[in-house]
Amino acid sequence: MRRKLFLLIIILAALTSACSPQVVKLTSVDEAEYYNGREIVSKEDDNASVTVEIDTYSGDEVVFYIEIENKSNEKMFIKPANFYVDALEADLYSFDKHLPRFYALNPEEQIERIDGDKNSRKTAHSVFTGINAITGLVSIVADLSDGNNYGKAENVANDIGNWAGNQIDEEIDYDASMNEYEYQKEFWKNEVLRTTDLYQNDFTGGLLFVPISNEAEYLKLTIPTEFGNYNFLYKKVIAD
Repeated sequence: MRRKLFLLIIILAALTSACSPQVVKLTSVDEAEYYNGREIVSKEDDNASVTVEIDTYSGDEVVFYIEIENKSNEKMFIKPANFYVDALEADLYSFDKHLPRFYALNPEEQIERIDGDKNSRKTAHSVFTGINAITGLVSIVADLSDGNNYGKAENVANDIGNWAGNQIDEEIDYDASMNEYEYQKEFWKNEVLRTTDLYQNDFTGGLLFVPISNEAEYLKLTIPTEFGNYNFLYKKVIAD
């Protein structure tokens, strides 16, 4: 009996292990340093210092944290929308012809989109408030005009209650939406790498969002500058 129970436990453990989803991550092909378990890769020359680490990777998107310092005496223009990722073959040189080039999300466009969504929600709020007021008024007038006095006061009270309840729900949803838009906007303004000019010894840093394909096994991040391209190589591996 114990032998059968032991075998059953082994079988169940094997099945559980086989069914567990594999965790995939990106790891650097370049020489990396480690800080708090995170890979940090730096490329440096007389003109600039560029440091990159993987913040998150989901298969469909990779988020980098990037720091750039201008070491030259010339202005350095940073435009994250020009940063891109190419899918490579296993030789880490040839491009994967089945996949396109993936450009980073433009933070300026994201901020504009959020402002547009925010204005649309304000308009919708005004329209809903007006319609709700008109609908409530029509219902109240209809009940007051009803020749049957039986239950008239109760019906009017219900109309007022429905109008107030709808408006309260709308106000709660509206406030939550506005707060979310403000949070998103502040995030893209302050946490994400922005378009900027760097002068000598100036420094900037932030997140870079790049939508990619889950099929990409080897990736090359390219950061173009006036001084040339800074490239970072990564490969997809099964996490330990």
